[in-house]
Amino acid sequence: MSIKTKLISNASYIFLDWVVSSILSFVFWLIIWKTLDPIDWGIISTATNFVILLASFVTLGIPSAVFRIIPHFINRKKSEYAYSLIKLSLKIVSVSIFIFAIALFFLSGSVSAFLKIPKDAFILTITSIAFISFSSFLGSVLYGFQEMKKFFVTDSLNFIIKTAGTAIFVVIGARYIGVLASFSLGYLITALSRFRFRYIKANSSHAAYGELFKYAFPALITGFSWSIVLYSQNIILTVLGSLSITGIFAIAFTLSNLLIIFSRVLTTAAFPIISGLSINLKTKNKQAQIISLIFRYTMFLTLPFAIVLLVFPEYAILLLSKQVSLPGAAYIPILVPASILYSLGYILHTNLYAIGKPHLQRNIVIITTSIFLVLSILLTKIFSATGLSFAYLVSMIFLFAASFVYLRRSLKFIPLDSFKILIASAAIILSFLILKSFIHSLIPLIRM
Repeated sequence: MSIKTKLISNASYIFLDWVVSSILSFVFWLIIWKTLDPIDWGIISTATNFVILLASFVTLGIPSAVFRIIPHFINRKKSEYAYSLIKLSLKIVSVSIFIFAIALFFLSGSVSAFLKIPKDAFILTITSIAFISFSSFLGSVLYGFQEMKKFFVTDSLNFIIKTAGTAIFVVIGARYIGVLASFSLGYLITALSRFRFRYIKANSSHAAYGELFKYAFPALITGFSWSIVLYSQNIILTVLGSLSITGIFAIAFTLSNLLIIFSRVLTTAAFPIISGLSINLKTKNKQAQIISLIFRYTMFLTLPFAIVLLVFPEYAILLLSKQVSLPGAAYIPILVPASILYSLGYILHTNLYAIGKPHLQRNIVIITTSIFLVLSILLTKIFSATGLSFAYLVSMIFLFAASFVYLRRSLKFIPLDSFKILIASAAIILSFLILKSFIHSLIPLIRM
């Protein structure tokens, strides 16, 4: 199968996965925001973000390492090394999950008080951390083998269970407990559906051990640091503010984060291909061409949605939630540019890892995380959610700039066509913002 055919096949299934997961995720949060109150929104947002944040640490960077290494073994016709790698990784991840689950259980009282969430909700987060960790690891195995169809089916199963369960529990009045139980159950079923007994029957290989430890530690630092930027926001806002403010901010953040979907889909589809090409130094031009293509199409697909969000933030929020959440519209003009920069920076910094620069990628993400943590704590104390939004924007500016400079040095990556799209889109956005009040005045007339 040619590189182009592989890319199209991977992207097709990942795009299908995005469509199904986005629709069901939209319904999942729509049920929550339309039926529960801001306190419940805050509990659910804080708990689920805590789960994802801790899961990125519990897995010790192994999913990213496995995702990176398996294509190498396959391209070298060493599939037995790949299965040996999976067996070793599964053992390490299992031990890590067990240790963390026991520790969190004994610390449940103090940690739940710190997060300002009920203890029963925190107990469910412990089970969710275990299930999402296994699901993430086994999903990375599917990605490494480029079994995108199987990943799509199992991921869709997760969202179906999570969304259907939430609807049932909310109807019977279970509130946040029902939502978190459905969230946990979805990942459990997904992990079980991805498991294969072949993974634990493989022979051991020292070659697999060396490759794993070479990439796992940088991936751990990078993955956890990155999770802090993406998933600690609601936690910081809850600890320094209140659950209701967190609930309102979560809606604006979720809307702006829709802009990163295209970059994730295209980058994930191309990652195994770019990683596989890195075994040959003569393929740098092909790597640069694929990354440029992803960069260009991401901008082309993302910027129209950004314009709509910037011009009609109130209508976008009311589409998802209640009148009480309208203060969240004030954060969107800050979060949307931040999400665009994250979307483009994600392509660049992820592909630094794909081309064999894990330490460089790690350093960029560590500095980005440090900037975010310092600014978020300082600015959130003074300006609440607005300050948190600015901290996110500043850190994304650094991520994009640093990743672009270093990827350009490695691959001579210069996406001139993409910058033309960016300049044209900036002009369009500016025009819409200038005419914003006029457009809003027309909407009541159109309804008449």
